[in-house]
Amino acid sequence: MMIDLDGTENKTRLGANALLGCSMAIAYAAAAAKGVPLFQYLGGAQARTIPVPMIQMIGGGAHALYSNDIQDYLVILMSAKSFEEGFAMVVNVYNATKKVFRKYGKPLGIADEGGLWPTDFKDNEEGFRLLTEAIECAGYKPFDDIAIATDIAASEFYNKETGTYRFNLEDREFTSEEFVDLLCQWVEKYPIISIEDGCSEFDWKGNKLLTEKLGKKIQIIGDDLFTTKLSRIKYGVEQGICNAVLIKMNQIGTITETLEAIELTKNSVYLPVISARSGEVEDATIVHLAIATNSGQLKVGSVARTERTVKWNEVIRMEEFLGPVALWPSSHIFERIIDPAILK
Repeated sequence: MMIDLDGTENKTRLGANALLGCSMAIAYAAAAAKGVPLFQYLGGAQARTIPVPMIQMIGGGAHALYSNDIQDYLVILMSAKSFEEGFAMVVNVYNATKKVFRKYGKPLGIADEGGLWPTDFKDNEEGFRLLTEAIECAGYKPFDDIAIATDIAASEFYNKETGTYRFNLEDREFTSEEFVDLLCQWVEKYPIISIEDGCSEFDWKGNKLLTEKLGKKIQIIGDDLFTTKLSRIKYGVEQGICNAVLIKMNQIGTITETLEAIELTKNSVYLPVISARSGEVEDATIVHLAIATNSGQLKVGSVARTERTVKWNEVIRMEEFLGPVALWPSSHIFERIIDPAILK
């Protein structure tokens, strides 16, 4: 009814945020009427997979007033036996990252999603160097225990007219092919298991090349490329571009359409990654969405700032609520898309 009332392709009349607020309210009311948590109302008896978190350690790009070019340096749990155990590991890495920053004389500013501010970075690769050192400093083995993920947000520094990428921090410019090669070099050099928006949303050719080169080695997520829109996801699948889709409720505007996007993603043998946004509020609906759909991954931000931690706390509560029936996929979540030999 709301979609019909809006009557536009991109919900420009009523707006996706207004529609989503109503959609969420209806879903919560229905769950309350049945006396069950939201994830059980949305997903039924089979909703029991606790999502593996993707957590920001260093927030750059638009999250830090473009102090550097790359938007996120994050971690993903690989060896934890539960979310509660794994979250403690992540907090240890976050605190170790602070120690590493102090070691190199960097102030401990906080970016807008809770990660550390990339102060005085000499190049964009420095974030991977510091984070790898922090994982080791916390007592974990890079990749085997905790791997690195990154949101390049390449559209932010892509020139549509010239088809080139430009790192302002390093005063370097790349063709699409050169930029893909750079990402491949980073994957070989650092314990990276996931890249989001490695190429611009306008560079379908570059995204396809990136997938061809790395699609069996790591997770390749499309966010700006797909915008949680069924038609764009279908096109990406048809073209063999990416192997995972970032799912954001307020990109599409209703919970029903979000569920449809997740179903399409999973049926296409792509991995859905449920995600928060910048400018979040203290609402934990995406936690329930992730569990309801057994999506297996949740990207929220860092372990600082209450609009982020409220969601991680909700995951812990729901893991406790489910008890022994809760499923924890850890690194197994990637077996659908990545060569198993790499995960071993």
